[in-house]
Amino acid sequence: HLRVMLEGQAAEGVRETLLAVAVAINLARQERY
Repeated sequence: HLRVMLEGQAAEGVRETLLAVAVAINLARQERY
């Protein structure tokens, strides 16, 4: 059970990181134009 919980937390962390990266890329694109 612990393993599943840890994997779930890791997946959430990856998801949040990808969202942060996507936002940063969008901001960078807006600044260029």
